[in-house]
Amino acid sequence: MNCTSHNMIYEGIVNIFNGDILIEVVEMWKCKKCGATRVSIRGPGITGTNEGVLGAIDPSDGRRWMLIISKGMGSLPPQLYVIPAMPGETVMLNIPNETERELIINAEYNLITKQSMSKPRYVVSYLLEDVIRGSIDLSSWPPSVLSLKNQSR
Repeated sequence: MNCTSHNMIYEGIVNIFNGDILIEVVEMWKCKKCGATRVSIRGPGITGTNEGVLGAIDPSDGRRWMLIISKGMGSLPPQLYVIPAMPGETVMLNIPNETERELIINAEYNLITKQSMSKPRYVVSYLLEDVIRGSIDLSSWPPSVLSLKNQSR
């Protein structure tokens, strides 16, 4: 269902830590009328109301917000990506310690490598709706996830 003017309500937040250090905050809003969701990514500190806001996506086309995290290597810190995802889509990531850069989103909204059709070793993904109202700690691998919301997949 599409609506002309979204009436967004706040769904929650995911704090992204590396040990005790807050790295980023991901927030999500949901339209009360049509269910479309909007996301923002912010760093620590004071920010404006529109800083880091990504576009809204309509759930009727099968897209859902996905967090993708790549493991840090040496002096390179872990990387966080937030994308609107749909099964069958290809994601291109430049991960130094991952041999395959092309990943596919499967029917369960998990990432698999395009060539070997296996889970990548140094990349993990989460549906934002599964980890909202929680935190992710990147200081271990795989990252530790704490969420107060029930899992949807």
